[in-house]
Formats: sequence, C-alpha cells, structure tokens
Amino acid sequence: MTNDGVLDRPRDFVPFAPLPRPLPPDPRAAPAPFLTCGLAADELLRRAVANARSRYAASCERWAAVGPLFGIGRDAATELCVKCGLNPLEVVGR
Repeated sequence: MTNDGVLDRPRDFVPFAPLPRPLPPDPRAAPAPFLTCGLAADELLRRAVANARSRYAASCERWAAVGPLFGIGRDAATELCVKCGLNPLEVVGR
C-alpha cells in the first residue's frame, strides 16, 4: 500500500472471506410422520369432504363448501365429491 491509502498492486488486496456457516437441515428432507390416527388417506379425505360446511352462508350445495376448503374450483370440487361417494348438489348447513 502507498502512503495515501490507495492500493498500488492487486496483490495487496486481501478480501475478507468469513467461514461459511453450515446450513440448517432441510425440513423437507425428512418430513415428520403424518398422524392419521390409524386412518387411510382416502378415509381422511372422504371425512373432510363429508364434513365440509360453508363459512359464509347458512346453507349451500356441498361442492360450494368443498371448493374453498381445498382451494379448488367448481368442477374439481364436484369431482371430489363424486369420488368420495357424496352428492355434490346436496345442500349442507353450517
């Protein structure tokens, strides 16, 4: 370095290189076991669809209650109701 603080050669420059910290473990790598209370995934889905209720109306068709619950549209909600063996046009209350 020169007296005025300016680097006169690139070899005088020493970059600060901190030691890399180890990354935390990825939570997606080993997911926690899904607690199903001994029920199969299809049974849990069927129960969720069967117990779906509207949050906004006193009563509505089942597909209209299932749609917002799973974040899906009318056609997908109707197909999900049929797959679970339920009538999508059945009126369900709160």
